[in-house]
Amino acid sequence: LLVFYSIGLAVNFSILGLVASLTGRLFGQVQSSPIAHIIVGNIIIFFGLSLVGVFSIPLPNFSKKAHSEKGTIFGAFGLGFASGLVAAPCTSAVLGALLAYVATRQNLLVGSLLLFTFALGLSTLLIIVGVTSREILKAPGLAKFSEILEKVFAYLLILLGEYFIFKAGMLSI
Repeated sequence: LLVFYSIGLAVNFSILGLVASLTGRLFGQVQSSPIAHIIVGNIIIFFGLSLVGVFSIPLPNFSKKAHSEKGTIFGAFGLGFASGLVAAPCTSAVLGALLAYVATRQNLLVGSLLLFTFALGLSTLLIIVGVTSREILKAPGLAKFSEILEKVFAYLLILLGEYFIFKAGMLSI
């Protein structure tokens, strides 16, 4: 199921690459717009607050099936595709640079393949963590360390969101 999750994520990123290639200059203008920075910043803060535990984001039904023992390949693919929207803020620096590059090239094949390859590389890390995390967390003390690490990254996400909002203010000056 992890492979289909990865393919879903890669398809999502490929579509982003196609859109960036098709829109060219328009994508660059949107990317440098203060409004886009405010939207992205607030989305990142939203997910950071969720990780801290301020509120809970309910999972859709297909993702619950993908997490269960009897999950389907379509559920895993759908979860991977949907998580591309969540993973985008986490990889925003690299993803933004790739999308800007693809937008300047305006080549559909290069755009989709470059983002597909990027997503597969990202997915490789996710597969390694997914396969090994269950065994690693059995080690004494690592579950507590994992909780602390999750909180640290949640606060880093919130700071990153604040940075995007600060940058929006600098762009509007």
